Amino acid sequence: QTNDADDIFGVVSYPLSQELHQEEGIKSDNESLPKENMIPYSEHMASNDEHPSGSYLQIPASTFLALNAQITSLYKVNEERNQTLEAKTQTIDTLTTKLERYKLKVEQLDTNRVKSELEMALAERKKHSNELEEENIQLRIAIKGRDASLESVKSEKTNIISEKKSIEAKYVDELILLTNANKVAACLLQKIQMPAQTILMLSKTSKIAYQDLYKTGLGFA
Repeated sequence: QTNDADDIFGVVSYPLSQELHQEEGIKSDNESLPKENMIPYSEHMASNDEHPSGSYLQIPASTFLALNAQITSLYKVNEERNQTLEAKTQTIDTLTTKLERYKLKVEQLDTNRVKSELEMALAERKKHSNELEEENIQLRIAIKGRDASLESVKSEKTNIISEKKSIEAKYVDELILLTNANKVAACLLQKIQMPAQTILMLSKTSKIAYQDLYKTGLGFA
């Protein structure tokens, strides 16, 4: 594009360049001439204004045609470049739109993935919580069963202690009766001069016999 512009300026400025070269040649020639033959530049320009030649300002028609063709060509090139640039801009806009859409889709996928992972983690935690709750229920049932068993054992122990005390009291009563009966029997045997071995025989008698003998010895019979 710069080269085409340079060509245009080259075509347009060619006559002007020729004029400048001519003036430089005249100036160079004037420097070599005697000063008495030189005139001021203003007088020279006034002389040119009075008698304009105009030969170097006339541009041929072919030059205008060439210039017009170059301008038309440059205009077409510029239009093509504008169209290409517009197409590229549209492509960039389209790609940018697609990129933004893809970014949004990726963000949505990431969000869905994180959401899915959170849901899975929550489901796993809920499952574990349910398992712990079930274990707690089983432990509570086991504790209740053990408490019931302990209560049963305590009750049984209480009954055993009560029975033991009752039996001990019964044995104490029987022991007292036997002791008293033996004393009475010993007294009676001493009175009737019976052998001491009879005491062992008397100790094997029934409780009723002891009571009767005790009463007899006391004089209630």
